[in-house]
Amino acid sequence: MAAAWKHHAAILSVAFLYAWIGILIKLIGDAIPIMTITFLRFFFGMLTLAVIVPFIDRHTFLNVRPYLKHYALMGLLLAVHIATFNSAVYFSTVGLTFLLSASYVVITAVLAYFFLNEHLTFRCLIGLVGVLVLSPFSGGYLLGKALALLAGLTYAIFLVFLRKDERTHTLGMMFWILLFACLWLLPFPFLFGVGQLSGYPLLWMIILGVCCTGIAYL
Repeated sequence: MAAAWKHHAAILSVAFLYAWIGILIKLIGDAIPIMTITFLRFFFGMLTLAVIVPFIDRHTFLNVRPYLKHYALMGLLLAVHIATFNSAVYFSTVGLTFLLSASYVVITAVLAYFFLNEHLTFRCLIGLVGVLVLSPFSGGYLLGKALALLAGLTYAIFLVFLRKDERTHTLGMMFWILLFACLWLLPFPFLFGVGQLSGYPLLWMIILGVCCTGIAYL
């Protein structure tokens, strides 16, 4: 019972933190380029885990060399997911982006059936119908909708990999995944500029990276 409550509390906490992502991106607006926001999210998130993880997982920095290529792939998937999600919020509405990117729930269930030997349920069918009802390829915000669906696909692939890793890796792997995501996205600040890294935009950016990325993924 206690373990179940901890899991439910973690899920609710993540849902609350995720709910602020689109709002914070909209608050930052054009003060910081959207692709630079993507990099800074992982940068501040990675720094957060660099401080927290060693206290709760002593094996974070031990014997990681055999897994570096795998962590690099996981970091790439996460980087693509966040880049497409942030761009979708920029080119569409917050609500529509969240609804379409939530297609990862259905896609994850399908991938889990093939790669994790999990069962498909009637809820998956209902979720697929829900995505179709949103008519993602009609009306306005077509680019934003396409990016939101791509964000859902890449996140689903990431989650399936993450689930397989839970059986053989420790919690500290999230630090390495965020670190590699930072490395993949490192060119963005140089290509698009850093924008206004001061005042409220910087405050929203730090909250987005520390709370909605570092703590949320932890």
